[in-house]
Amino acid sequence: MTQTSQPFENSQWTYQRQKDLWDILSPKSVVWSTEIMHNVPQSLSDYPQDWLESLKSLSENELWTLDAKLLTGELQKKLPKTQYEWLQNLRRLEKVPAIDLQACPPAPAEIYFGMRTKKQYEVQRLGSFVKSRRNLLSEKKSPWILDIGGGSGHLLRYLTYQGQAQKYFCLDASLENLNFGKLKWKRISDKLSKVTFPWAEGIQYEAIHTFLPAHPDAALMKNTLPAEIKKEAGFIIGLHTCGPLALGQTQLAKNIPNQGFINLPCCYHKLDNQLDVNLSQFTRQQTPLSWNTFAFTLATRSHGNFTLDNYLNKRRVKFFRYGIHLLFMEFFGRSDIFQVHEAPLKMYFGEFSTYANSKLKELGFTQLPEQKINQFFNHQKTQDMIQAMFHANLYRWQFGRTLELSLLLDRVHWMREQGLDCQIGELFEESLSPRNLVLYF
Repeated sequence: MTQTSQPFENSQWTYQRQKDLWDILSPKSVVWSTEIMHNVPQSLSDYPQDWLESLKSLSENELWTLDAKLLTGELQKKLPKTQYEWLQNLRRLEKVPAIDLQACPPAPAEIYFGMRTKKQYEVQRLGSFVKSRRNLLSEKKSPWILDIGGGSGHLLRYLTYQGQAQKYFCLDASLENLNFGKLKWKRISDKLSKVTFPWAEGIQYEAIHTFLPAHPDAALMKNTLPAEIKKEAGFIIGLHTCGPLALGQTQLAKNIPNQGFINLPCCYHKLDNQLDVNLSQFTRQQTPLSWNTFAFTLATRSHGNFTLDNYLNKRRVKFFRYGIHLLFMEFFGRSDIFQVHEAPLKMYFGEFSTYANSKLKELGFTQLPEQKINQFFNHQKTQDMIQAMFHANLYRWQFGRTLELSLLLDRVHWMREQGLDCQIGELFEESLSPRNLVLYF
């Protein structure tokens, strides 16, 4: 992981970065806040026409490198200088300081029960990060660690093996996941305790069954959280806290004593576009953005380790999806049908008519003759429109990481305004775990 030049101690870069992001995002809000199918073909006029023309000259391999955020020599040769420099600037603004850590030794295989390779990588990196943050304060164990949205306890199982704290609390809305996690932790710790887990006997692992909203009230703090959390300072951790759950964790950090805070958010499409954005005074006064479902979904998008095959599959799916939208407009006079649901991948590699009639039947429309459907789909006018829509979305998708970073910098600045010295960094390799941005103090 390459380190950037900005030191963690100097927090001022985040304010200028949010301004720079706003300078790019604000003029293009009509692009990133609207899906291309809405009001097509008129919506195409909102896109830079020079970009749409330039993308016509690129091969599928070159379009893939653009979509995968790879700035290659071929792209530099094919794209006009101003466009390539725009992409370079966008990639530059997306970068944040990478967190350099000393790797922790792997745990016994039992600790990783039920974890995929990606999850094993994440908990090991996060375990190293917790250890490094804790050592900045004291060599002693933390009194407690609270895992927000911990589910069946994968992360806490690893942290308990490391002996990072004396007490571990797993908070989750699913009682089934909590019970499974606690049972699995007990079985594993009993099995390992005598040989490789000698400190397990004194460790306490407790489940907290509750739903944590984005803006928890005082009653939840008083009646749900254990007394230890309200009296002693420990660590609050959230690994891929979905949507408003990440904001609930920040509210907890503001209202209970803690040694440290670590949050990796995800699932921005679950946020409320009125309550959960433009939180900081800095953002409201200098860099406000109007968010909606389309913008949140785009911020959630990531193409870590996005291969050419991934791209070609996506292209095929999008061509069929745009084709069915144009078919509804042509034969049924309907331009408002956006929810058609996914189909098995193999269906997208068959005849378009098979896919189209399955969707017509599924949505209660009269099916059409196969020849009529395929003639419409293969007509040059239809193919040109689908290609223009696809190219427009390749341009639109460039804003995904930019939106995510702008959203999270707002949270960083809000927390600082609450007296919490929050920082932002890159904890995971994007190719291994795309949702890799961490907020911490």
